[in-house]
Amino acid sequence: MESIQQIKNRIDSIIGTRQITQSMRLVSTVRLRAARDRMVANETFNRETARLVQEAAREPDAFDHPYVRGGMGGNATALPKCVIVVGSDRGLCGGYNINVCKEAGALMRALGQFKLITVGQKIRDYFAQPGRNMGTNETIKSFTGISETPFFEDAEEIANTALALFNGGEVDEIFLIHTRFINMLTLVPARTLLLPFGKQSQALPSDGADRGSDNPDRVSGMRALTNYEPGCAAFLSHSVPFYMAAVIFGSILESSVCEQCSRTMSMDTAVKNADEMIETLTLRYNKERQNAITTELADIIGGMRALELKLGRGVASGKGGP
Repeated sequence: MESIQQIKNRIDSIIGTRQITQSMRLVSTVRLRAARDRMVANETFNRETARLVQEAAREPDAFDHPYVRGGMGGNATALPKCVIVVGSDRGLCGGYNINVCKEAGALMRALGQFKLITVGQKIRDYFAQPGRNMGTNETIKSFTGISETPFFEDAEEIANTALALFNGGEVDEIFLIHTRFINMLTLVPARTLLLPFGKQSQALPSDGADRGSDNPDRVSGMRALTNYEPGCAAFLSHSVPFYMAAVIFGSILESSVCEQCSRTMSMDTAVKNADEMIETLTLRYNKERQNAITTELADIIGGMRALELKLGRGVASGKGGP
C-alpha cells in the first residue's frame, strides 16, 4: 500500500502533467484556427484549378494524352503505383497518424507493387519499420518539417518527385492519401487517384464523395465554355504539374487542420483524465491522512488510559502516597 507521502508525490506529478497538457491544448487551439483559415482561403483556388484541368482532360483531343490514358512506360499493367501519404511530424495527436497509415497499408496491399512518398516524420518512421514496406517496395523520398506550416513550394517539390516517376515510366498511377476534415469530431482518412485522369471516378480529384456539392458539373450538369490554346494536350502538359502541386498543397493544409484538431481533442481528454485522477488521489490521500490521525489519537488515548490504570493501581496498593 502506498504511503501518504507517495500519494502526495503522485498528485504533484499529475498536476505538473496537467499543466503541460493544458498548455498544449491552448497552443493547438490557436494553431487550429490559423490552419483552418489557410485551408478555407485555399479551397476556392484549389477547386477552380482542379475544375479547369479536369474539363480539359475530358476534351476529345486530350483522350490520348498520357496524363489521361496513363501508361507512359508502355507496359502499364506491370508497372507499380506511386503512393503519397500525408501525416504529421509530431505525435500526441491521438489516432491521427495511425489511421492514415492503416488506410495507406490497405491500399498498398491491394496494389501489390508501389513506390512510396511520405510527408511527415511519423509516417516515415512507421513505414521504415521492418515489414511495413511490404517486401520489395521502396520509399522514394520522405519530406519532414512541413506538416504543420506547409508552403506551396513544398507541395511543388512533392508533385515534381511523383511526376518524375510517372513521366519516366516507373509508375502508371499516382495515389494521394491524407486525412479529410469533416468537423471537429470527424476526421476521415481518404485516398484519391491523382493521375491518370481517365481512371478517376471522381469529377474533382481533390475532393471526396462527401463534398460532391462542390462540383459545379454535378450540380448543374453544365460545363464552362473554355478555349484551350494551342490545344488541350499542350495545356495539360504545362498545367498538370501546377495542378498536382495545388491538390497536394490543399491536402497538406487539410491534414494540418486535422492534426491540430486531433491534438486539441487528445490534450482535452488528457486534461479531463488528469482532473479525475487528481480528484481520486486527493480523496484517497485525505482518507489515508485521516486514518493516520485516527491511529495516532487512538495510540495517545490508549497510552493515557494505560497510565491512568497504572496510577490507579498504585494508589490502591498504598504505593502512591507520600
